Amino acid sequence: MKLPDKYGERLYTINFRRVNSEAAISIDYHPKLKIIEIEYKTGKIYHYLNMDKTIWNKFLEFADKGEGLGTYINKHFKEMINDYYELIPFQPSTRGKGLG
Repeated sequence: MKLPDKYGERLYTINFRRVNSEAAISIDYHPKLKIIEIEYKTGKIYHYLNMDKTIWNKFLEFADKGEGLGTYINKHFKEMINDYYELIPFQPSTRGKGLG
């Protein structure tokens, strides 16, 4: 279910990586929070909630091959999504101004 957009910060965990994909620019995973973050080529960033490590490992498999990640996202990953929201990253001028 699409949740309301949220203002916040990118994950930038040790799992962050740029990818060569038709659909995405970067991917990241926070194992404790079980969030997968995808930055799409459209410029939008989404957080997908309650994502298991096995799903993240599939992302890595396609990212390491350098192909097929966009297809995986569009054909398979979207069927696994429950809750997600668009992340609107804080800009330096808006941080701490009560947004969120």
